[in-house]
Amino acid sequence: MNNKLKILLIDIKLYITKRKLLFSFILLILIGIIAAIVIISCRKQQYEMTTQEMVKDYEQMEVVLKENYPYFGLLDRKGINYEQKLQNYLDKMMECKDGSEYFNIFNLAFVSIDNVGDLSIWDYWRYKYNEDYIQRFTADKNQYLLSLIEEQESVESYNTLKYIHNTRDYVSEFRERKVKTVLANNFNIGIIEEGEVAYIAFKSFDREYVKEDKEKLLAFFDEVKNYDHVIIDLQNVYSGVEEYMVQNIIAPNIDKPLTADTYLLFKDGENNRNFIQSRYKQEEIKSIDTLPSFDKIVKEDLENLDCYVVDTFEVKPSDSEAILNSKLWVLTNAYTYGAADKFANFCEQTGFATVVGETTSGGGLGLDSFAYQLPNSKLLVGYRGDYPLNQDGTCNLEVGTTPDIMTSNENILDECLEIIEKGKN
Repeated sequence: MNNKLKILLIDIKLYITKRKLLFSFILLILIGIIAAIVIISCRKQQYEMTTQEMVKDYEQMEVVLKENYPYFGLLDRKGINYEQKLQNYLDKMMECKDGSEYFNIFNLAFVSIDNVGDLSIWDYWRYKYNEDYIQRFTADKNQYLLSLIEEQESVESYNTLKYIHNTRDYVSEFRERKVKTVLANNFNIGIIEEGEVAYIAFKSFDREYVKEDKEKLLAFFDEVKNYDHVIIDLQNVYSGVEEYMVQNIIAPNIDKPLTADTYLLFKDGENNRNFIQSRYKQEEIKSIDTLPSFDKIVKEDLENLDCYVVDTFEVKPSDSEAILNSKLWVLTNAYTYGAADKFANFCEQTGFATVVGETTSGGGLGLDSFAYQLPNSKLLVGYRGDYPLNQDGTCNLEVGTTPDIMTSNENILDECLEIIEKGKN
């Protein structure tokens, strides 16, 4: 009996040992499968390019810029040796080994020439930001750019870049969160002198505030509609979209359409033509030889440009009557940029408001960013393809918008109030 029990115990131990071995074997197989999946997944989440292909992308980028980018003269005036700087990063690209390094070399190359003319390689957030903006606001004007963004190879390339940089989702982590956290403080309103002078100071013309700010702004306009003066402060406003100023400021306060024309000059490169011809009729694209004379145009820049269009910016009234019956003033400083610069320029051309302050930083006139798709990675290089002229022929991107009244006072608001007070006498 004891022998039988011993044999039984031995059999049980052998059975347990075999089970452990089988379990360990199965576990090793599972670990191997998981490791293989991870390795394959990581490979898929990298750009499958050779160093030669990366170099070809960089060299092709340089060729496209020479044919399409209009700001080499400005780089010279800024004292930037762009040829040497771009060559330095080409040398680095010749030693590049992976997608993350490849992206960083492009990025640092453009940073080294100060990103003049909005020259940059789009990261995942810029890609999604532009996609979101065009789809929501300017799809009718930007079909070619939208087609590049939505091309399947671009989508896959930017999904890879998102993985490489561990970038969070654009919509949930930026657009929606931004609206919820800072929307209420996008502008401040006040009464400087009861019945006489009202004041609005904006922080941005951000696209996320277009709808959300409108009701409060229109209510304030109605409250002060019979004031003699309303001051719109755009000092330090450097971000935003033209839809904000059109829908929330201009259209509610005009009773007839207002238009402002801008001459946009271009190089006649193939990439530029794709953008220009998708937006303008062929008869609207003129040879540079027929450009009217401008007093302050940079002749050296003009010699490297091939064609131009007259871009008309029109704003129609949102109602049959304007809300405000007031004299409007706009304050600017050296940090007024982008859409706020465009607003200041519009005010000067149309007489919508009198601009007081310092010369802006420009950047408001012209088209949205052009882009070139790199042939191997399919990432997008953005740049300003147009060379927008101010009314005197200076380049808006270089010079900015000069106000109607330049101030000598460090406090631009006080200067404006002094002008208003003098006007009463």
